[in-house]
Amino acid sequence: MLRRMRYGSQIGEERVLNWLIEEFEELIPDFEPYGEDSQLVLFAYKDLQTLMKLKHSFGRIFRRRDELTHLAESNPNELRAFIKVWVSQWLRKWRERVVLFDIKRGKPKSERKLFEAKGIYRNLKCRRDLLQLVMRKLIENGEVCMVKLISENLIVEEISKYLSERRKKGLPIFEPDPLKIYYRVSKRVKELMRIKEPLVYLDVKYFTSNYP
Repeated sequence: MLRRMRYGSQIGEERVLNWLIEEFEELIPDFEPYGEDSQLVLFAYKDLQTLMKLKHSFGRIFRRRDELTHLAESNPNELRAFIKVWVSQWLRKWRERVVLFDIKRGKPKSERKLFEAKGIYRNLKCRRDLLQLVMRKLIENGEVCMVKLISENLIVEEISKYLSERRKKGLPIFEPDPLKIYYRVSKRVKELMRIKEPLVYLDVKYFTSNYP
């Protein structure tokens, strides 16, 4: 739970968090940014941070540690206007892509099947590069909410499919080629534009109430 006076440790960070809060308060009745709804603000902040990092680091050898807070301090009016539009898009995607569940009742069936694939993903060569490519692809195709987690889920799902295909053919299991995984994920990303379905399952322990 976040406290009002400790929302931001830097001027830019505090500005962005306050702007996010203002927009959520307009869109969600009885929104409690310093109470049970604080986690939603943090999720949105992280996605906005990822978006700005990927958008402004393209083609650069060196990049700032936090492009978002830099923009909040150097170009606040433009960023504030962008956030006003972006938050409504983010919230729409939240309602479309995120499902809350109670882990005490067990993980969703789809989650239980991916244990081995997750282990392979964690040890995959070029894992960070693959993740950034997929995140960029998602953003280019209009996905703005929980981008990193969705990217990781899509990668893990494709690794799981790879394992299943190899076993059905009686072939040995090798570390999957990250480039091939990216191409397969890219096809799935394009399909997502036409499909409205959950892609992220979050434990309700993050919240004390569900979001609309």
